[in-house]
Amino acid sequence: MDTIKSDKVLDTRGLTSPMPVRKMMHALDSLSMGKTLEIWCSDPDFQEDFKELCETECIRFLGRFDDPDGHARYFIQKTTGNDYP
Repeated sequence: MDTIKSDKVLDTRGLTSPMPVRKMMHALDSLSMGKTLEIWCSDPDFQEDFKELCETECIRFLGRFDDPDGHARYFIQKTTGNDYP
């Protein structure tokens, strides 16, 4: 996961649902098609919200990396169709 290059990093550590998702969607709006967003998140509820969005929105899930400090890093790509594995 450390080799995924992100075009933009969004730090939502310390925020709780629904703020990480709202900030993620706002950040995606600012990206061009095909660009990659890296999201740093400490909210345990984000995983489920995130999965649902990847299934319904134009987001390709590229991977997740759990950092030793307790937060997760999610990598997604803005696409023209949904691509959650």
